[in-house]
Amino acid sequence: MGCTFEDGLCGYIQGLSPDEDDFDWIRTKGETSSDSTGPRFDHTTGSGYYMYIEADGPEDGKKAILKSHPQRATSGEGVCLTWYYHMYGPDVDKFNVYLQQDDQNMPIFKRQGTQGNQWMYEQWTVSSTTSWAVVFEAYKGLGNAGDIAIDDVIVTDGACSLQRTCDFEVGFCSWTQDSMDDFDWTIGNNGSMLEGTGPPSDHTMGTDLGMFAYVNTAKPPRAYGEVAQLYSPVYPAAVSECLTFWFHLYGGAIGELEVHIYDTVSKASTSIWKETNPCK
Repeated sequence: MGCTFEDGLCGYIQGLSPDEDDFDWIRTKGETSSDSTGPRFDHTTGSGYYMYIEADGPEDGKKAILKSHPQRATSGEGVCLTWYYHMYGPDVDKFNVYLQQDDQNMPIFKRQGTQGNQWMYEQWTVSSTTSWAVVFEAYKGLGNAGDIAIDDVIVTDGACSLQRTCDFEVGFCSWTQDSMDDFDWTIGNNGSMLEGTGPPSDHTMGTDLGMFAYVNTAKPPRAYGEVAQLYSPVYPAAVSECLTFWFHLYGGAIGELEVHIYDTVSKASTSIWKETNPCK
């Protein structure tokens, strides 16, 4: 199912309108026909082909689906599914990727709004005991400057390389809860927050549809000093690396947010950053 779209669709099929989608993806090269949106070239060679949705034509809010044929169940460590996507323009809407198993779509990736005029990389390890397919779903936004494109969908044997970024759009990625702490982190959006606390939107999408990780201290009520800890995957030793994150602390009874580096060999935990009740 790997495809660079240089020689066609590689067996990928459009959604079966009107049951699944409203319009089709288009295979093209060079710039798209809408102004101020879409890529100027493909990702593979810079002069080849890619797939995209043309925002000048379909009705606002309509969607297009492109999906692979069913693939055999994976074995061992599974397979690594990678793809490049391009979302650029003031009217870009939603782009979702699903893993289809037993006629059920499990979301593995989603973005909304412009992501900059560049090709972006994403990956997902597929470990499935049943046949599966990948589904690319793109929506037409409120305007004509909203083209969305994909290119270089590749599948390789074995799990993907260690995931170093997480935006919490489809869960905790490879992050894990501490089984020995007092309560857990939660995935939510603006609708998950109580009045007077929490962010109005996530940072990735900037809308109330985007997801983030947060701690709920109200349901059930948490006692002063209780802790919720979330662990990243274990990363190999490095001379120097940069850790970046976005945080939001807002409310009348905020406690403390702290970041630690945990050495899995020495078992030592070192605090590297802390913010305490900035509302006081």
